[in-house]
Amino acid sequence: MWLVLRQAWWSFRVHEGSLLSGAVAFYALLALAPFGVIAVSVAGWVLGAEAAQGELTSQLEVFIGGDTARFLTKVVDRASQRSSGAFATTFSILFLIFASTRLFWMLRAALNHVWGVRSKHPPGFRGVAWKVLQRRLIAFGMVGVLGASLVAAALVKAGISAIGAYFGGVPFVWRVLDAFASIGFLTLVVALIYRWLPDARIAWRDVFAGAFGTSVLATFGSWLIGHYVARVSPASMYGAAGSLVVLLLWVYYTAQIFFFGAELTAAWALHNGDGIEPLPHATRVVASEQHPIFEGYDVPAISPEEENARASSVPPTSERPPEPGEADA
Repeated sequence: MWLVLRQAWWSFRVHEGSLLSGAVAFYALLALAPFGVIAVSVAGWVLGAEAAQGELTSQLEVFIGGDTARFLTKVVDRASQRSSGAFATTFSILFLIFASTRLFWMLRAALNHVWGVRSKHPPGFRGVAWKVLQRRLIAFGMVGVLGASLVAAALVKAGISAIGAYFGGVPFVWRVLDAFASIGFLTLVVALIYRWLPDARIAWRDVFAGAFGTSVLATFGSWLIGHYVARVSPASMYGAAGSLVVLLLWVYYTAQIFFFGAELTAAWALHNGDGIEPLPHATRVVASEQHPIFEGYDVPAISPEEENARASSVPPTSERPPEPGEADA
């Protein structure tokens, strides 16, 4: 296990995980309002609009504090207000879908970089258009999955509260059960993202191993951030922008944990699992020999163009040391 952790940390530094986290945090901050609208809408079909917003606020209060959670809820509420006119309403809906799925588009590109795979460009305009549409559908499906997980988390939380009120007992026990339930749902969501979003295939058991570690780190770290915000209130230092600063710090931390979890998943799969293989429409990056997560594993055959480029760079026989068979000839 120590070897896996060391490999994951080394890979995180080599792939500049902090830089990726900052870029993804920017897209995540822009997508929070559209994503919140879609997720609350999905949850509202089951729980009702007010109950869904209340559940979103209560879940966020644990991680980012009450003030920042209410600030984000207000942003989501304003974004969900429909504009007057059919054109404005249609444009708003399309923008919400585009902005919310753009985050997953960036996550796919970042995970491809972390796992050392690259998507091939399909020939023709029709192939490119179909590939873009397919990726958008997958990203939108991820948004729906997160909305469904919000519903499931709310139902489980309500069930745990009802059981605790009926049987009594120590409140700490029920809070621990609620925390384990949250980790379980987050593990499922992260596993689905690791499994279906990048252009690589990894076994389910390897995915869940890495997703569980990611969820534990994310939940524990976010709880510490929420506890710190509630006690120290660093938002007061920035005045009106304090809630936005706290939200940005939380998103940045979560992004770092997400990418470290991706490195942890890759290290676990390569040392204790079945490894990571590119999908048929993707290829492993040629420079992956330099990536520590692929150390000790064969690199797939490169394209003919790259092979010709390598062959042209090989020095003549008189300028290079003889091969083992050439010395005896």
